[in-house]
Amino acid sequence: MTHVRVALDDKYRLVEGRAFMTGTQALVRLCLEQRRRDAEAGLATAGYVTGYRGSPLGGVDKEFWRAEALLAEAGVRFHAAVNEDLAATAIWGAQQLPLFKDALKDGVFAVWYGKGPGVDRSGDVFRHANLAGTSRLGGVLALAGDDPACKSSTVPSQSDFALIDAGMPLLHPSDVQELLDFGLLGFALSRFSGCWVGLKAVADVIDSSASVVLDPARARPAPLPDIALPPGGLYTRWPDPPMEQEERLYRFKIPAAAAFARANGFDRVVWDSPQARLGHGHRPPLLPRHLRLPAGHGPQTPGRGLRVRLRLAARRRHDPPLRAWAGRDRRRRREARADRAASQGSSLRPRRKRAPRRRQARRKGRVAVFAFGRDRAGGDRPRARPAFGPPRRRGRDRRADRASRRDREAPDRARGYP
Repeated sequence: MTHVRVALDDKYRLVEGRAFMTGTQALVRLCLEQRRRDAEAGLATAGYVTGYRGSPLGGVDKEFWRAEALLAEAGVRFHAAVNEDLAATAIWGAQQLPLFKDALKDGVFAVWYGKGPGVDRSGDVFRHANLAGTSRLGGVLALAGDDPACKSSTVPSQSDFALIDAGMPLLHPSDVQELLDFGLLGFALSRFSGCWVGLKAVADVIDSSASVVLDPARARPAPLPDIALPPGGLYTRWPDPPMEQEERLYRFKIPAAAAFARANGFDRVVWDSPQARLGHGHRPPLLPRHLRLPAGHGPQTPGRGLRVRLRLAARRRHDPPLRAWAGRDRRRRREARADRAASQGSSLRPRRKRAPRRRQARRKGRVAVFAFGRDRAGGDRPRARPAFGPPRRRGRDRRADRASRRDREAPDRARGYP
């Protein structure tokens, strides 16, 4: 049996093979690997990591300080900031390096980190910096540490909406391997689209450990598609009026990010079946455990109710192929209902339209009737018609009401009551 020598710094120094590391250590490896790939491509870049610690990213500063010598050797600088928005402002400035003629580097790739409340307080900087954009050989990852279970926070947090509202593409890794892979692809996405890229980090990923595959050919971006470009490109510039920044972000940069995600298969259908009935997203490795399936069994096993799994890694509006897949499933369900209705005859009849709903409210001894329905002219908007007193009834309905009232009052008259 061949003995394989293992060292503690394999997680940082090993170029190819397997190494055991935690999610926090994978962030250090991410920066070293990005700098190594830039050097192989002949790029004189530097790395910059800054932010403010907080669960589940409470150990980030400790791991980066431990690897300070390796980081300095590679040209990556770590700086623990006073707060999250000052850290984001510093990264915003680092992306303006190409604007200076005497710059010593081609670009600076950067990582911002902070927990959910830090994302909230940095929203103004995120919006301005993302509108301004990144440099062509820079790139920014915004690492948002979320605590949805509120294990070590005062409030539960979910940063997806804040980052998407700022116009950032958002990636959601499900394990340590994907944290490293999505980080490398995230830098490539940021350089391609000119956007800051959000990277969602939860405790199940950051606090876990795994044996990670290290391969120089892994997580390489696919051939980049041809996209429409605005005058001057997608990257930061000066001067840059705010209205032009906003137009560039939503007309060019976000579509470029969507094209990159499609080309690199962030969202994909992992298991499919002609009899697809239910979808499952995000964390494929946990699906058999959630369903208590035996070893070797999957949702496609005959007799299982779950036959499709959809892996959504990029949080955004879904691409046309995925929408077509979902539409195909809806059409299949409609066809199945139509077949059942045809086989059962009249047992499945369409429901009748209900009459306008009436709500009664007691108001100063009188009844205010609010009838909800459509306009008499056939308008599409429902309207509320206040009318004091009982609703007017005519002809046969009024005669039926009088007869019903006489029947109810007959026992009282028999007893001598008026």
